[in-house]
Amino acid sequence: MFELGNQYREIKTNNLESLAQFQPGKNRNYLQLKSGDLCVNYSDVNLGSAQIIREKLNIGGMVQATPNDQILAFAFPLLHSGNFRFCGEERINNAFCKASGGRWQMAYDDNLDYFATVFFKDYFNKKHLQIFNQPASKELFESRIIETSPTLATSYSNKLNTIMRIAKNIDLRAFDRTVDLLCSETLQVTLDALLHNKGDTHFEKSERKRSKGIKKVIEYLDVNAHLLPDIAELCKVAALSERSLQYGFLELLNVTPIQYLRLV
Repeated sequence: MFELGNQYREIKTNNLESLAQFQPGKNRNYLQLKSGDLCVNYSDVNLGSAQIIREKLNIGGMVQATPNDQILAFAFPLLHSGNFRFCGEERINNAFCKASGGRWQMAYDDNLDYFATVFFKDYFNKKHLQIFNQPASKELFESRIIETSPTLATSYSNKLNTIMRIAKNIDLRAFDRTVDLLCSETLQVTLDALLHNKGDTHFEKSERKRSKGIKKVIEYLDVNAHLLPDIAELCKVAALSERSLQYGFLELLNVTPIQYLRLV
């Protein structure tokens, strides 16, 4: 499990050895291949069975890793990143990198800025079976580049950025169920980016349902806050689970439903 006691971590450094040491157990090696003043910004969020990473490097170099065989990793280099090669493959439009087949390598010509999601293989396989009623295909466990859709690439990076913001600003140790939901959301947005050709995605459906439910609760509280409804009543209004309701409020307003009730 990724350590839950320290959900959000970050480091800003010009030392690649310090950067590698900040990520224990990942067996990463960084090389700077071009001259200049190096500046790296790295942050991660640990959610138990999943981890979210944001890493920005400003000078051309290379990252090599030999991760544990029980770990699956996926990454989306943001569009403003420079050219790169992942496991020998050249960058393509809306490139989504699967670092899930053992040893991998990424060489980048200048700046590199990416979001990544990392999962324990058992958790990934269990959830994939629950969602799609079939095991994950072997293709998902090959280290290579695939092309995702522009919409889902944007959804992937935006969703992960939101979860990182929530984890940075709120001590999630007080919200165990919300942590579970964030972990599920992280997996769902990753699967959507990986399986973009399967029509209307699980992420898109759940996003629309949650947005509609949160709007209903806000409208309800604007009129009925004096009744002091409990979380069970608010879930009925939203037609959402407690976890989904909690996450929706944290995502939209940076407060829980009960905290919002106290404010109005």
